[in-house]
Amino acid sequence: MNRISFVTAASIFAVFMHGPAQAQTTIELDQDGNPFLSIPLDDTQPVTINPETGELRATAASGFSCSTGGCEDVQVSFASADGGFFIVDGGSSTSVPETGSVTFDWGARGAWECQGSGLPGTNWNNPGKLPFGPFIVSVSNLAPGNYDAGLTCSNGAGNVDSATTVQINVQESSLQIPPQCQGRQPASAVATPICVTDDRGNPRGDINCFAYASVFGGEFPGSTQGKDFFTDIDQYVAMEFSTAGLTESDGRWNRVPPQVPPTTTGSKIWTISQCPGDFDREAITSEMGDSDCYVKTADVLLPSVRWHRAGTQEPIGGACELQPNQTYFMNIMYSTDPAGTPPANLTWDCQSNSAAQSCSDNIAPNFNQ
Repeated sequence: MNRISFVTAASIFAVFMHGPAQAQTTIELDQDGNPFLSIPLDDTQPVTINPETGELRATAASGFSCSTGGCEDVQVSFASADGGFFIVDGGSSTSVPETGSVTFDWGARGAWECQGSGLPGTNWNNPGKLPFGPFIVSVSNLAPGNYDAGLTCSNGAGNVDSATTVQINVQESSLQIPPQCQGRQPASAVATPICVTDDRGNPRGDINCFAYASVFGGEFPGSTQGKDFFTDIDQYVAMEFSTAGLTESDGRWNRVPPQVPPTTTGSKIWTISQCPGDFDREAITSEMGDSDCYVKTADVLLPSVRWHRAGTQEPIGGACELQPNQTYFMNIMYSTDPAGTPPANLTWDCQSNSAAQSCSDNIAPNFNQ
């Protein structure tokens, strides 16, 4: 079965059908040999076919809509078996500062248009969305708190389906430190929500660096794609992640020289902790029950902190043990201070380069199943 997509000025219609489709001034769709929809095309626009998926996209003539008839038997579906999905920042939940944004992505088979819900005062709740993402939404109009974002799609013929909601935690613009975690953050530095650059070296402000899933493209441990990661002077990063659903046995983060400016790099302190911005080695070792959850890379080419899932064999050389269904923070700060330096005395430093205003690496998750 091939997936066929027709693009109009406002929306895209996607169905599954038997047999191949030919690009022409009118596309006739049939199922099991029975015609059910005739779609006039805009012959000034290209027709493309994805050779891997069989998906065909063409631009429908102005004025055509699914509601004109022929869609009564086309069911709308978010089911994974039908290729449907709905995620935010690469997963089912995310945390974002109130000055930031989130990225929704979805696919709804058989849909003509979609409407979001759950984020009042944002453009997510506006109708007329395409039946697939991505779509970036600013949360600056939302008060800090928890929100359940939904998505409903239809095809104009009365066929509707709604996706399972995703959770968004809007945080105050500064990192919120729980009472039990106070005093474990660097006294001379602050957490930054921006830590990724694009292929031209520009800060990616649409990526929320308080959320691991936003930075590394999905729920922990994320994708293996490298990210050009940086922090400015007197900044550190605290990324929240969850081990719910974690199936990988162990992993770490590979580091190579940064691909785009800033290209200055240096040693750093990596920690995995139950507290955001935690660089207190003694407290981390005590709470995590593992000295491997705090790592100081004395050389810029040394690997990062390592981890392994509880119940799996610990890798040779040691690794921070992660319990199931827990929330952790991966904390990173560039510094040449010795391992174990108390947070109150910890200073940001990019390999003793007094002129450096930023320090960076290209960082990629590396893990075993």
